[in-house]
Amino acid sequence: MTRTLLVGVYFLICSFALGQTKASKQFDMFYVAVGSSTYARSTSPRLHGFGELPEAAKSARAIAALLQQGGAHFGITLVGKEKYVCLADIEGAIGEVHAALVKSKAPRPIILIYFAGHGISEGIAWNQFSVPGTLLLDDTYDRMDAAELGKHTLYAGALVDELESFKVPFVVVLDTCYQGNERSFDSAVLSKTASKNLGAVAAALRVMNEFRDTYPVLFSTSPGSVVSTVEDPLKPDSELSVAPLARRMMILFSQALKQHSSITLRGFMSATTSTDLDSVTAPAVTRTAAREDWDEILFHPGEGGTAEERTGTASRGDLCCGNHVAAH
Repeated sequence: MTRTLLVGVYFLICSFALGQTKASKQFDMFYVAVGSSTYARSTSPRLHGFGELPEAAKSARAIAALLQQGGAHFGITLVGKEKYVCLADIEGAIGEVHAALVKSKAPRPIILIYFAGHGISEGIAWNQFSVPGTLLLDDTYDRMDAAELGKHTLYAGALVDELESFKVPFVVVLDTCYQGNERSFDSAVLSKTASKNLGAVAAALRVMNEFRDTYPVLFSTSPGSVVSTVEDPLKPDSELSVAPLARRMMILFSQALKQHSSITLRGFMSATTSTDLDSVTAPAVTRTAAREDWDEILFHPGEGGTAEERTGTASRGDLCCGNHVAAH
């Protein structure tokens, strides 16, 4: 792994992002940063579990710390430790942050949801599922029913629907794999017309899962692919690496702190999706269209408000898509 950045281009991109500070308004940041790092282990060869990912907790903590330095009003960091982060933990944290947002009566709130951990898909509509620490599977995920997977994971579509119901701007950063095998509708049973029609339906659903008309949803990688953790940009000699979009955000936010400069939402999107920001990671994947309020300030160096760190509460694995709970 290279330890160098494209230094000249890096500073050029950062300078561009940091220079977009002429906004008349500033967002009031609220966030949830999840690092699903410990995963339930399967005690049966029939079940599929997920490997430990300590880099996820490190990434979530790093992003939360930087957001606090960027003036966030309130945030919850949620990581796995002795127990696992479960879906209820994540939903509870989002609900509490939203309640704090409403109570604060902040004039221009925005919610940022960051998730680092494993990520999977079903290979038809490319629904994306961020995996909590409890998930155990009784089959391969790309052969499972998407509706059932959505009940046991942080389903991107449901998350975006919930955030849209809050009626405030948001940013979702899913720093995970998007693992899955693309499914074909070619069949000896179905007619060519039927196969074609099913393919057209799947294509329409895939467009929906690109979140083109929402506030920003960023993925670490494209559907059907995986990503690896990468070198910590702030501590290159650290034994523990970070998730790829965490690295990009760490580069951008740390530079803003050094220069005491603000970053607009447009500048954030430009930097995280740039091909030139960082030689170690690929750009964030997003199809979200820009909005007028992207010129408002997202990150501004200053003292943050209240921040909490919590650990997962689950001690047992959650079997999908069976009807019972599997022991650790």
